[in-house]
Amino acid sequence: MTLVESMGLRRPTLSMRDARRILKRLQPATAVKSRRPVSSGVTVIRPKVLPWHCALTQSVNRALIHRLVGDWLCADGPRVLWTFTPNTYELERFSGTTVYHLVDLLHTVTGIPERGILRAERRLAGQNVQAIGSSEVVARHLYDQGFDAPLLMENVADLGPFVTSVRVPAPEVPLVVFIGNITPRKLDTSLLLDLQQALGSTAQVALIGPTNLDRETSQRWLASLRAGGIAVHPPRDLAGVAEFLSRSTVSIIPYVMSPHTAGISPMKTYEYLASGLPVVSTDLPSIHAVTGAVWREPTTSDFIRQVQRLLSQAPSDAELNHRRKIASQRSWDARGNEIRDLVSRSIANPQIVQAVR
Repeated sequence: MTLVESMGLRRPTLSMRDARRILKRLQPATAVKSRRPVSSGVTVIRPKVLPWHCALTQSVNRALIHRLVGDWLCADGPRVLWTFTPNTYELERFSGTTVYHLVDLLHTVTGIPERGILRAERRLAGQNVQAIGSSEVVARHLYDQGFDAPLLMENVADLGPFVTSVRVPAPEVPLVVFIGNITPRKLDTSLLLDLQQALGSTAQVALIGPTNLDRETSQRWLASLRAGGIAVHPPRDLAGVAEFLSRSTVSIIPYVMSPHTAGISPMKTYEYLASGLPVVSTDLPSIHAVTGAVWREPTTSDFIRQVQRLLSQAPSDAELNHRRKIASQRSWDARGNEIRDLVSRSIANPQIVQAVR
């Protein structure tokens, strides 16, 4: 298996943040520490390509990518291309089975050229490619782009660390926690500040994750959150996240409603549930309310009232087990079996990938 990391869909800007990203990518592969363990049999490639995906760079990037994956191109036996970007540089021509797995509405992401992504998706839709969407909104977008019968595979999570963590007594001030990217493009700042103000000293809103902003914007925005009483913590590894969730009381998905978040299927939902926590979300289309486990609230006042209600009620063992059972159905173990089955059948019969529902 050859894993090619991101080719940089977002156009770089004249900022220190992007300069650091470019310099890091230019380092020798051996100088970059992997954030996750790499399984045996997997080759990870950090592509050095021009971060502009357009007609002017097409031939250069195509040559660079094809040289990087030369071993895959020359491999004996069936080849499968599983891509998370529509910018494939014609690798699908050398693959018996090609899957386009879209986990975000890429064309709505700030900094990614909208027209370029949509044009690349329409091109790929005409190449006998199986599309997969991570939410109903994403799957519908793929259908509208011309893909035949997109599959729906909502995001799943690595549940191991959360299932094995032992819940500990809540701190004196209960924690209302969010885990994920901390950015004003996704998080509803007003909702978070209103929530903390409503809770006062009875509970602490805590955010854990990377900020992914330029330094000036990040510091200014984070300062406004902290001034409102919200605790902001740096990212942790999975074990650290599991430990923090084990002493939290309520989990939240406080996303702002936008064209981008409309397609998001938050895997954190299942990390929360695997930890036994109730989940309160804004009105995201991909979030499905489940009695005793997940609440999807349409307004700020409804969101705050639900968090307050959950803080006032200790969960029963039955509720904890109910939440964990829901999470167990959305693990990478189950999804891995599903993907292996799809790939195996498509290799045996290349036409089946278009017939699977």
